[in-house]
Amino acid sequence: MSLAVDPRLAPEEPARGLRVFRSILRGEAMLPRKRRTLPRPAILLELVCHALMGTALGLSVGLLLTFVDNFGIARLIAHSSTPHQTFAILIGMVTLPFSVGATLTGFVFTMMEER
Repeated sequence: MSLAVDPRLAPEEPARGLRVFRSILRGEAMLPRKRRTLPRPAILLELVCHALMGTALGLSVGLLLTFVDNFGIARLIAHSSTPHQTFAILIGMVTLPFSVGATLTGFVFTMMEER
């Protein structure tokens, strides 16, 4: 049984690794850039814009439902025990799904655009 090491099995990585390290130190080779883990500030601004658009749309739909009395909602609010609170809750419950939906849709559009 021979104790000689087969030269085909001997690793050449230390010498190659040292060459790569020296070339990096000299500025000859650059490591690949990693993707940013934090989102760009422009993405956050786009999400805020989508949230505001959804809020405006939901608010307009809610106010349209209450001021145009085709559905009888204004009469129901007027005859409730606390009409101001009922009005505020109704407007909030109509506005919230619109703003959340627009924000999530804007997030999906922005992420698809980034790819």
